[in-house]
Amino acid sequence: MAHGVDKETRDKASLASLKTFLSGQRRREELELLKLWKALFYCMWMTDTPLVQQRLASDLAGLVQIVPAANVLPFLEAFWTTMAAREWNAVDRLRYVRRRRHMPGHTPRTGVMPVDRLLEPLRRLMQESLTKAIRKQADQLLKDERLAR
Repeated sequence: MAHGVDKETRDKASLASLKTFLSGQRRREELELLKLWKALFYCMWMTDTPLVQQRLASDLAGLVQIVPAANVLPFLEAFWTTMAAREWNAVDRLRYVRRRRHMPGHTPRTGVMPVDRLLEPLRRLMQESLTKAIRKQADQLLKDERLAR
């Protein structure tokens, strides 16, 4: 539970709790991860300033680095299932709802919320996923090289 009323304190406590949860060694169920990514998708959707969106995208992408090896693939599969197969189809509907509410962040010419905010976590998570895969492969190559000596 977050101790403090200011947003920055709540955000840090929430992220710390999420990291603690995800870093646990217990095998995560698919449904559990799908629910998590759906909630995170809507967190991203509800951010309304570019700097907050970028920080949240970085924080979400950074989760890949703390997920134990046994859970990385299910974690990423749930992300892609959520983004590509489940929630992405609702983006146009969500953009329309936000336009109707005249919320901040709309593009002045069309009044439609830019989709780019949802592409940012895709790009960053892809980068973190590849970084983790490359590190794992490099570690394995070093291990194999040491064993060969």
